[in-house]
Amino acid sequence: MVDDFVQEFARELLNDNAAIFLGAGASMAAGYPSWRALVDEIAKGLKLTIDDHDDLAAVVQWSLTRESNNRNIIVQATRTEECSFFH
Repeated sequence: MVDDFVQEFARELLNDNAAIFLGAGASMAAGYPSWRALVDEIAKGLKLTIDDHDDLAAVVQWSLTRESNNRNIIVQATRTEECSFFH
């Protein structure tokens, strides 16, 4: 059953019919920051201090809402030809 899934999923990946989603923690071993560290930088720009109980996604959303141009930059970046498979 697992082997069937792996084979079918690999086939769908090759046919561009599937995707793999990884969180920010997947690249931490390579020295990249965690999700919390990334959001902490955003929070500092908003003059906030994040704690363990804070809603990190809400901090990001607040930043995007406050600086609505940031959202436009993100949307434009995802629509350019420069976006690669790894963006």
